[in-house]
Amino acid sequence: MKLFVVYIVYMVYIYRKLEIMTTFKFIEIKDCGHTSCPHCGAEGRYIYTWEMDGKVCSAMAGCYKALTGKLEKGEDVRYFELLAEKQAKNKPLNGWDKNIMRLQGFLAEGKYSAEWVNAKIAQVLSERKMFLAKKRW
Repeated sequence: MKLFVVYIVYMVYIYRKLEIMTTFKFIEIKDCGHTSCPHCGAEGRYIYTWEMDGKVCSAMAGCYKALTGKLEKGEDVRYFELLAEKQAKNKPLNGWDKNIMRLQGFLAEGKYSAEWVNAKIAQVLSERKMFLAKKRW
């Protein structure tokens, strides 16, 4: 009986947790040099910024992963997180990354419609996913 009650309490907790965290949007990673975490005050260099349920939040990598690690983000959000991290740390970009950056530039300039650009970004991400599946990465 006690196990059943614990299970019910756990299911209510999960339901409320899913109900609370509905939207997530990754914004950027900034290289701030020597700075402290806005969340916990630890010293570091890179600040992650994201929006969760309409509230913009910032933290360093460890706090970011602890605060958002359990969220279902989707493959595209994870890819954009990796791309932003590569840019912030001045790592070399591969062909897919450069193509995505070019398409995002088109969107920012208003050169093409948002629908067209988003479709092309989805196509590039699909091609990347198929290639990585073939290579088993």
